Amino acid sequence: MYRYDMSGLDNVYLANGFTWHDTPYGKAIQIEDGEALTRAIAHAVLHKPANITGKEIRFLRTHFEMSQPDLAKLLSKDTQTIARWEKSGKTAKTTEMLARVVFANLLDGNQTIKSVVQTLNAIDHAKNARIVAVEKHGEWTAKHEVMV
Repeated sequence: MYRYDMSGLDNVYLANGFTWHDTPYGKAIQIEDGEALTRAIAHAVLHKPANITGKEIRFLRTHFEMSQPDLAKLLSKDTQTIARWEKSGKTAKTTEMLARVVFANLLDGNQTIKSVVQTLNAIDHAKNARIVAVEKHGEWTAKHEVMV
């Protein structure tokens, strides 16, 4: 068994699905279909019959490409609360249940939840956006422009 700590979790072990390779720097491991492995770990975390740990919250959040502010907005919490959960692992039961529902829907491909997450990501990226108005042939148009 190989302890798969690259997930950020301490309790994930691989029985197979990997190979060892010799490199000039020593032994290296190659994981077969890392995306499918990550989805399987996410599924196991979401369906375990115990509270989700702080590391598992961080694992799920990062797997679904969410920042702490994104998750905070989605759960109507502040960013520090999410950071505290990830550090201590302690969450309110109702909030943990809501987080499980949100992450499970993302895992199963729920397009509504994915759309909300994409909107939150866009909001995060557009904090410094400006509105640019253009006049052409006597007609004005305006759009948001994200400043990089």
